[in-house]
Amino acid sequence: MMEPNDIFNVTPPSTSTPKGLKRKKVQLSHNFYASSSSQVLTPHSQNMFCSEETATASEGLDANKDIMAKLDLILEKQLNLESRLDKLEENIINKTDVMAHHKIVRETKVLVKKVQQTVCRISGESCEDFHTELAVLMPMQTLDAVFDLEEKILEKNYEDAVITYLFTLKGTSGDIGEVVKRVFGDEVLSLFNWDGRCGKKSLSELKIVSVALFEIFKLHGRIDFEKEVRKSVEQSHNRQKQKRYLLNKKNL
Repeated sequence: MMEPNDIFNVTPPSTSTPKGLKRKKVQLSHNFYASSSSQVLTPHSQNMFCSEETATASEGLDANKDIMAKLDLILEKQLNLESRLDKLEENIINKTDVMAHHKIVRETKVLVKKVQQTVCRISGESCEDFHTELAVLMPMQTLDAVFDLEEKILEKNYEDAVITYLFTLKGTSGDIGEVVKRVFGDEVLSLFNWDGRCGKKSLSELKIVSVALFEIFKLHGRIDFEKEVRKSVEQSHNRQKQKRYLLNKKNL
């Protein structure tokens, strides 16, 4: 039993760490606090951050506008260059065509002169008289005139003479329609079409067309020649219809 005085001498339980054991210490990282504190944005820093974003976006838009402007300029220059190249090619082609055309004209004039001399020598007529005869006959206004010419063309010398005269009508022009207009009047041509359909007479069966006229335009080829003659006949029919319409309107 403890004495009263021993009460004050009682040693409390030891709170010291047992030997061999160490107390764990929780050590807070200084960097954690630093990083946490750095993420806290003040109003001033928020304004600066927004300003930087706005400036960056504005710079991006300006850069895009500058790029687009340069692209537009490049496209414009490219179009101008293509246009100039097209014109250059066109001029080269035109010059080539003109030179070829002049060559054909020179050769045609020589051929016409030779044929004229041959025809006049064989027929015993002067070239002026022969041309005067055909100039009076053409453009032919009646079927009788057409068939009369067809009979004469059966002779080779007369055929050559007609071809020579058609060369003079053609001149330097490559327009088949203009020559057809000077050979046939609209009145008589209204009785024809190319292949004789719908009760019309066949223009392709006439030697003045299939032989003489084709001879001076044979460089066009048979298909294009036929196409141009058809077009000329159609235009003649339209002119004739217009004349009849105006005449009927005048008589009302």
